[in-house]
Formats: sequence, C-alpha cells, structure tokens
Amino acid sequence: MLHFPAPPSALAQAPAQVASQAPDQAPWPQILGRHLATNVPLWAVPLACIFRLQEKPAVMSQYPDQIPSSIAPAASGSTAASRSPSAAPMTAPSSSAPVYKQRAGYYAVHYANANVDPAGAEFVMAADGGGTIAVFQGEAPGKASGDRRTASPANTPQPLAEQITPVYATDNGLAAVPTGQVFVRFADGVDARDRANQLQAAGYTTVKVLDFAPQGAWVKAGSIAESLDQLQSLEGLESVEAIEPQMLMERALR
Repeated sequence: MLHFPAPPSALAQAPAQVASQAPDQAPWPQILGRHLATNVPLWAVPLACIFRLQEKPAVMSQYPDQIPSSIAPAASGSTAASRSPSAAPMTAPSSSAPVYKQRAGYYAVHYANANVDPAGAEFVMAADGGGTIAVFQGEAPGKASGDRRTASPANTPQPLAEQITPVYATDNGLAAVPTGQVFVRFADGVDARDRANQLQAAGYTTVKVLDFAPQGAWVKAGSIAESLDQLQSLEGLESVEAIEPQMLMERALR
C-alpha cells in the first residue's frame, strides 16, 4: 500500500551555527532569511526552489486543495426557492468523515483504455465503467485537464490520456484519486430519476440510479474539475441529504 512519507523536516530547522551567531555578526543572507521567517539562510536554498515550493502546477490549480468525503447540506428539506440568494453556503461536512487533502509531488493520469500498463507508475487502478487511472510521482506534465493532446508521463507511446488530476491523501496517508462522479442521496421517498432535470440544471448528468435505493444516484459534470468545483450547486436541490465525491483508493502497488 502506498503511504506518503511525512514532509521533510530539514527546512523547518535552522542550522545550529546560525542560532549561535549574534544578529550583527551573522552574514546578510542569514539575517534576511530570519526576516523572511524561514530560519534558513538564503544561500542554502536555490532561489528557484524557493519559488517552486510556493507554485502549484497550472494543471492542478483548477482543483480544490481539500475535498470533503461527505457533505450534509443543512436544512435539506427546504427548497432552493426558499433560500435567499445571498445566504451563506449550506455546506456542513460530516464531522466523522475524513477530508482528502491534495498531495504535492504526485499526480494521476486517467486513460480511456483499460488495457494499459504505464511505465513508471506508482500504482494503477481500474476506473469504473472502463479505463485506467495511473498514479505517478513528480510534477504533472502536459496540458490542462481534459486536453486530449496530453503527453505520456514516461515519454513513451501510450494510449491517449483524457485527464490529469491531483492525488489526494487521507490523514493516514492513503492515496485517493477523484473520478469525477458524485453520489447524491435524496430523502426517503424521492426517486432520483424524477430529479434528472434539476440535476442537469445544477450542471450534472445522471450516470446511474441505484435499483435497490432509488433515492441515490451517481452523477457527473463535464470534467473531473467541474464535478468538484460545482458541488455547492447540488446543495441547493430540494431534499438532498448527502453529497459524496467518489475517490478511488489504492488497490495495487507497481
């Protein structure tokens, strides 16, 4: 199982000799470093690395830093029309549900073809409905999510990648990848098939309604990023009791 290591502590600790020097005797890079509250002399860290630590690749910037595993809209029995347009967001994440946090240094490539074995992947998962999701370590290459011209991560001939997404992690470090599908559960007695138009107005199409529990349905937006970005629009639907973005957890280590 892939568990992410704890962040290195080297940059969080100042060299012993810096602490022992008087302020007026320390070299100017160290003085400036303390002014920047880094406790690290600037000559010890290349300038490009300083800015790289603060950058998020463009392909990842369209995704949220955190994804709640479950959202319970407040006052789910009220209608969208009864809510003030200026009212605060109704989001109320479940107190017992974990929160997935975007993990730097990893990315996932979503392939339309199920019969792929990308070289260099940390692990590979089968996507629901066909396709393959491969998780790589490093900086995400290629174009933004949804661009079918995205290059192969290993620079080798591979089936065309449809989307590149971040990799998220739970508090215990277990990797999780968003698929773009979202589970929506309405109140008992509500058939999700009857809410297809409302779901479409919120930006989602219905993928599947559960036969054994018709109040629940899997939905998706135009892209994975849009599915995650538009979750608030689902909260405005009448009688919605739970919203759960689908996150695939690690299944095989490569």
